[in-house]
Amino acid sequence: MAPVKSKMTPILVWEWILVLSPIPVMVLAYVVLANTALAQGAVGFTEKALDGLCAAGLPAVWCRLAKPATLLTATQFLSFLWFVAMSVYLFWRVRFAPYAKPANYVPGAASFFEMASWAVIWLFMLIGGQVFPYRGAELAEPSLLFGMLGLSLGLLSLRMLAVSLRFRH
Repeated sequence: MAPVKSKMTPILVWEWILVLSPIPVMVLAYVVLANTALAQGAVGFTEKALDGLCAAGLPAVWCRLAKPATLLTATQFLSFLWFVAMSVYLFWRVRFAPYAKPANYVPGAASFFEMASWAVIWLFMLIGGQVFPYRGAELAEPSLLFGMLGLSLGLLSLRMLAVSLRFRH
């Protein structure tokens, strides 16, 4: 039987940890903020950061959230900052640092459309896509689940894009 040609690659343990990291980060942030005096500071930081972000005219979904910021908004925003930091690290590590070609990966297997799709998913999360369903409404607890899953999907999409870009030829 011929070897399998694929753009779907095995994900290394460190990649799984990084891709799924928004889940424990968001849970931890919510538990800590809900049970300590840090909540007020985090909410104030979130309000100031979002005011600055929105004043700059960036096309962020964050600017459409109900004011004033709440504990859930602060939790989502802190998790979003984690997502941004992990995105930078993941892209750098896969694209520029020493990284072996994944098993069964065929260079150039990902089409331009697939790479563009992964980029759009990541960009949607980058502009605040995890809070998209709550435009103009106050965040509710289900937003945490959507946020965790959305940010993890964004990191996974970025990983696939970085692998495709690194091993194009």
